[in-house]
Amino acid sequence: MTSQFLYFIREREKARLRLPVDDEIVGKYRFCNVNREHDRVTRWIAANWRTAKFSSLQEAVKLMGVARIFNTPTCLSRISPEAVLECSLQQLIDRFDVLRDSGIKLFRGAYMMPVHGKNAHLPGMTAHRYYLEGLDSAVSQLTGKENRLGAVAEVLMYGKGIGDFIANQIVTDLRYTAPWGDCWLDWEEFILCGPGTRRGLDRFHGRSAEGTLNQPHYIAELKKVRKTLYPQFNAFERGAFMDPNNLSNCFCEFDKWCRAGSQLEAGKNINLTLYSAT
Repeated sequence: MTSQFLYFIREREKARLRLPVDDEIVGKYRFCNVNREHDRVTRWIAANWRTAKFSSLQEAVKLMGVARIFNTPTCLSRISPEAVLECSLQQLIDRFDVLRDSGIKLFRGAYMMPVHGKNAHLPGMTAHRYYLEGLDSAVSQLTGKENRLGAVAEVLMYGKGIGDFIANQIVTDLRYTAPWGDCWLDWEEFILCGPGTRRGLDRFHGRSAEGTLNQPHYIAELKKVRKTLYPQFNAFERGAFMDPNNLSNCFCEFDKWCRAGSQLEAGKNINLTLYSAT
């Protein structure tokens, strides 16, 4: 699957650069960029939230946590980073209550978090309260002296509703958030493989795409793939894949691309969002 994987990521990068693409699926449907920093929402968060003034690591994690839990500029533009840092937990919940009641969509479908619209097991609790309480609880456990992304992620995953996917999104933003961006000892090594990444690695290795092997297995495979394919990467790919999260994301998107290809071959509808060059 090496040639297919390289073909996919190069077609996706051509689409970002608005160059002609050969692949029908990449040309028509939406996939995340090879470099996450090029994604529309990440660009917005980088410009509007990562630049906020933090007095501590805990504040940075809180802000990046709110940014990635809600993850939509439509929602986040209505509550400033300064307000997030100044508000108590209850005040923050109240602010999101107001946004919800005014008709603002709080969450994006891109992040399929477990209790969206399924709150029967959380009587009297909104989804945003559930996540904000989980984030607040996790942030309170940070010492502020953590120097590894893995240590921050481990604490975050104890917060209810956070899980490995959102924890990984938060710490990936911390890779690029001053003044910590260049200080993490595991900048080039830390990664958590989400379900899509695991399925993509299964496909790459010729296994049934079930993603059921354990996390350490997939992490080791991802690092081995990066090392093995390094001689075949072009200059852009070598730079992008210094951040292992970019390679992880690409395997997640590779899984979607392979699945869409199978649907196309079978004459079935492709259940992906149409592409927009943004």
